[in-house]
Amino acid sequence: MIPPPVYRAYKGASPRSRLLYISGAVVSLFFLIHLLFPSNTRILSTKSWTSASSTVLRSKFLRAKAQAPKPPIVHPIPNLMADARASFDQKMARQSKTLSAAVAEYNRRYGRNPPKGFDEWYDFATMNGATIIDEYDALASSMEPFWLFSGEEVRRRCLQVGTLPSVDLVRIEDGTTKTVQLAKAFADSEVGARAKGFRVMLEKFQHKLPNMDFPINAKAEGRVLVPWEENLYSNLTADSSRKLLPVF
Repeated sequence: MIPPPVYRAYKGASPRSRLLYISGAVVSLFFLIHLLFPSNTRILSTKSWTSASSTVLRSKFLRAKAQAPKPPIVHPIPNLMADARASFDQKMARQSKTLSAAVAEYNRRYGRNPPKGFDEWYDFATMNGATIIDEYDALASSMEPFWLFSGEEVRRRCLQVGTLPSVDLVRIEDGTTKTVQLAKAFADSEVGARAKGFRVMLEKFQHKLPNMDFPINAKAEGRVLVPWEENLYSNLTADSSRKLLPVF
């Protein structure tokens, strides 16, 4: 509703003035709408443009990706097999071909000369077509703790372990092999089974071995765990087994 003073001014005005009144009212109305709803209008416009632009860009990206050449799909197993084969071939190629080369390689790897009888073992290995001559890393790691003790101490501890239930001794004495059960009072169906198999294996070359004892665990699980502090400081228990059992 137009206010009375404005209406009277509008009614008494000329057509040209009325047109100016109407134009001013329209401009004022648009200006008022812009002041009242500026953000909504801008947000709607921006959202519409952004959505349209994103759709166009996404379509172009998907179209380009679909048309791009795809690399061939290669399964990883053949590559792993090829790498393993190449590593094995390299290991085979660097194996020693002579006894002197095998001795030098053993000394280089483990910082000590090979054990007594290494020359006879080398002859036996080469005569029987053995292809692995220099690989003793796992054996050297397993035997490393025993280098901390004297031979007498090792024999004494073997006898101690032999007194445990279900542990037998395979004893080599004067070129012959026999099984000794120090814990005879313990009845167990597994006692002797593994020791017998080990003894039969040693009989093939028992005449070449010095007098020694091998404790053989008759169970399928581990029986002796070395405390970490004894592994780290072996002298802590160096006297633990002395004078407890005689050494044969």
